[in-house]
Amino acid sequence: MTSFNSNVVLRWEWRSGSSLYVVWQQIRDRQEMLGTRVGLNDVFRSITEPGSNILLIKTSFWLPVG
Repeated sequence: MTSFNSNVVLRWEWRSGSSLYVVWQQIRDRQEMLGTRVGLNDVFRSITEPGSNILLIKTSFWLPVG
C-alpha cells in the first residue's frame, strides 16, 4: 500500500483566550499487489492518487464573568 498524508493547521487568536482553529487534512492511498518493491516512482505516484479531504473548524470563546 502506498499512501501520502498531509495536514495544515491555522490558529488565530483574536482576543486573549478566544481562538479559531481551521484544520485541513488530505489522505491519498492505493492498494498494491503483495510482493512488489517500493521505489522512488511510488513516492511521486502517491501524490497523484485520488484521495479524501477533511476540513474541521473549531472556535473557543473566553467569556469574562465578574
